[in-house]
Amino acid sequence: MKHLYNFKALLFIFALLTFKVSHSQQSYTFTSAGAVGTTGPTQSQLNTTYSLTSLNGLVTTTNGIQSFTIPQSGPYRITAIGAQGGYNGGSGAYIAGDFTFTAGSVINILVGQQGTQAPNGSAYISGGGGGGSFVADALNTALIVAGGGGGNADGYAGFPVTCCLSGMESATVNTGNPFPGGSNGGSGGNGGSCSGFANAGSGAGFTGNGSTCNSGGIASSFINGGVGGNGGGFPASGAGSGGFGGGGGSYNSGVGQRGGGGGGYSGGGGGVANFGNDKAGGGGGSYNNGANQTNSLSVGFGDGIVILDLLCNINITSSGSNSLNPIICAGNSVTLSTNAVSGYSWSTGSTASSIVVSPAVTTNYSITATSSIGCVSSAVITVSVNSAVPTLTVVNTSTASGATGVCAGKTATLTASGAL
Repeated sequence: MKHLYNFKALLFIFALLTFKVSHSQQSYTFTSAGAVGTTGPTQSQLNTTYSLTSLNGLVTTTNGIQSFTIPQSGPYRITAIGAQGGYNGGSGAYIAGDFTFTAGSVINILVGQQGTQAPNGSAYISGGGGGGSFVADALNTALIVAGGGGGNADGYAGFPVTCCLSGMESATVNTGNPFPGGSNGGSGGNGGSCSGFANAGSGAGFTGNGSTCNSGGIASSFINGGVGGNGGGFPASGAGSGGFGGGGGSYNSGVGQRGGGGGGYSGGGGGVANFGNDKAGGGGGSYNNGANQTNSLSVGFGDGIVILDLLCNINITSSGSNSLNPIICAGNSVTLSTNAVSGYSWSTGSTASSIVVSPAVTTNYSITATSSIGCVSSAVITVSVNSAVPTLTVVNTSTASGATGVCAGKTATLTASGAL
């Protein structure tokens, strides 16, 4: 089964790389840099991991949360994937959207880490919740959050929970998931709940911490540092801890296990006792404030990932008062220009940087050219033609109503209307 997971993960990574090659010129990939467990990577780990990448020397960290300064103004696509829950728990969410950034602005990135599990050979095994992957601006306003999966658990019979896997999966909406029959997920950026005594911890949200119930330690929200919750129980070594990114810790009762909730925009619910089939944790919720959104479950496993792509795009503008949606009268002309820098190829056949057109009917004009970041893209603009003959009127607005004359040596103001 593990080999199947690895193969699916490789296919997923290949798809991401194909998207980046086709649609962007510069890409930045943020990872957990080898960090494991409840806390994020150190500066040394990031320096080593990014030394041979486009991020070399460009990332700083504060307690595992990575800061990156936007190098060039323009449109970017952010892709965030939440981490998997421990003990073959639920997978994280895949959340992507487009944003426009100004050079010099800073974004803060937390890459979720997979929940841990009890050592193999333990009488019972459970997993902590997977951490959510977060991207926020310098004021810690959420841009994109991909929820982490809930941790899996052994029932009293000592077998992993196999029913109702969908409850362990992260949510593609803002609210965290409950595992069926388990504690509720959080909403509105808050952590999930963990109902009653001797139950696992819930996942944390963007602003609200998780709940501990009887796990070893609370999961922290993104704005409180994103530290995962510790596992607890009898003995505590039989429980898994939540991954960095607000994953909740699991609980070992000595005769059964309960999985921790996943971190995310809103935390997943903690697993509860069920006297024969203990519950796994629920997956964390997600958030997307971008354009051209993709909100789905991930097919990847293990730690999360965040990818920032500088998009290749150009536009066309027109002369006149309405530069994006030009309207002209039949027989008139308009000048079309582009922000591309070279390699101009208009649908009219022109290779100039701008063209003058005089369509008889509403017409689409397109261009393919090289953008300022060195990649080739296309754009389209519609020039609408008003074919109706305008009715023109001229009014002398400088005299009293009904008057038509003016004294010798004086001026008059004439106002025309009825034309574009």
